[in-house]
Amino acid sequence: MKTPLTLPDLLDIEFLFKRDEPHLEQGDDTELRQRDRAIFVAGKLGTATEPDNRELACHWLQARRREYQRQQLPLPGQIWQETTTFSAVLLLLFSLLIGSSLAASFLRYDGTTPVNVSGFFALFILVQLLLLCLNLALLGYRSLGQTKAPKSIFYALLSRALARLFTSLFKRSQKHLAGAQRLDLQAVAGSLRQLRQVYGKLLLWPAFILLQLTGLGFNLGVLLTLLAKISFTDIAFGWQSTLPLTDAFLAGLVRWIALPWAWLLPHEWAYPNLEQIIGSKIVLIEGNWRLTNAGLASWWPFLLCGVIVYGFIPRLLLLAWGRYQLRGGLKRLPCDSAPFRQLRRRMLTPLLHTEAQQQIPPLAASQAPSPELPRRQQSLNGSGHLVLIPDELWASCSIDLLAPHLADLHRSQPLIPLRYGAIEQAEATFLAQVATALNDHNLAGVVLLQEAWQPPIREITSLLGQLRRLIGTSSPLAVALIGRPATDHPLTPVQGQDLAVWLKTAKALADSYLDVFPLVRTP
Repeated sequence: MKTPLTLPDLLDIEFLFKRDEPHLEQGDDTELRQRDRAIFVAGKLGTATEPDNRELACHWLQARRREYQRQQLPLPGQIWQETTTFSAVLLLLFSLLIGSSLAASFLRYDGTTPVNVSGFFALFILVQLLLLCLNLALLGYRSLGQTKAPKSIFYALLSRALARLFTSLFKRSQKHLAGAQRLDLQAVAGSLRQLRQVYGKLLLWPAFILLQLTGLGFNLGVLLTLLAKISFTDIAFGWQSTLPLTDAFLAGLVRWIALPWAWLLPHEWAYPNLEQIIGSKIVLIEGNWRLTNAGLASWWPFLLCGVIVYGFIPRLLLLAWGRYQLRGGLKRLPCDSAPFRQLRRRMLTPLLHTEAQQQIPPLAASQAPSPELPRRQQSLNGSGHLVLIPDELWASCSIDLLAPHLADLHRSQPLIPLRYGAIEQAEATFLAQVATALNDHNLAGVVLLQEAWQPPIREITSLLGQLRRLIGTSSPLAVALIGRPATDHPLTPVQGQDLAVWLKTAKALADSYLDVFPLVRTP
């Protein structure tokens, strides 16, 4: 059974990941590795079966939370929990008050003119029913389009307006910023898009739940007010319409609307009959001479059942469905984005093996190209990684030299080297070779070797985008960085400022499964 996660847990995890980013940007994660390894050992998670990312993250979160509790510092998850609980109670009470006030004003009866059933039904039942049908139609359309995220019409319009506003402000702000500031701003925007990519569907469900809770409170207020009016006052209901509706047509329409509850209640309680409909018709020019007591008192059970069946129960069901979908989304969350994989490596580092890499012939750039570039519809699910080595480093950076530094990543799984960037190597040929290697060796991800002192130009970011489209949206894609090669050794540590530029560029790409790390760790 998967370890349960909640939205407050995810908020705390992401917050703690952000707190660790300065260490990663400086290229010295020794303190993080020691801390996370100590958390793993203290938790005694080294069982026969290796824990998955979710279990490791939950145990790590509990330990980090205890640190903040000792310092009496609140975490975002606690603030979120308290805020959403307060907002839910406030929205429920506010919507209940709105529904009760509207119903009380509409049900005001002065003893002369009966309450208009047509207006009450249109306002408190028909409008809600139309909105509900539009919401369900929108959800059904999005489900057919392979998109399961719930969006109401209001949310869709609001999110589109906010997205356009943010894009406009983002473009205007970049004109007045220096290069480093623009990169920082792009990194922040990319981080937000990453959160949306990983958690976007989950974060929509709380808004959906609060919306249904608001509708639930509104209908509850209408029901309580209607019951109070019926129980403690003498109120009469009648109907009127300028449309040429016959009494027989209205009787048939009322009988059809009452089908959901007609089988449960006696006939005289389920809906008014033809005689009662005739006795409750309001014709202002003729006065009230044709109104009957039986007709005026026959409508309230119909209205009460209508609010319950078409207003209260659908909102209650949608509320339960939203909570179910939120719990299901949390259970299905893979926890395999780049920060989770980094945490896993830090917690399991001493358990990793660094024995000699199994000998696999390198894939040279002169291989015959495939006639057509394969297109992958799913993410990779094998083991081992394809290591892409630049042409200028191909001779000096052999796979045997790289393997010990990639031990945390490949864990004794095969590493397949492939040269790229040669003058005679066409782009289509290279991508075809990547696809062939991934298929032939059933690999799990791709590692791109890069010199950190060379800035990530558009050619590199374009290559990362092509690789992402080739291997799938959630397959591991990593950039292993090295410093400026020395005369006696090609693998040198990365300078902190160079690593920071690469990390910010990676964030700007908004790829949640892109991992950028220094290949050579500082002692």
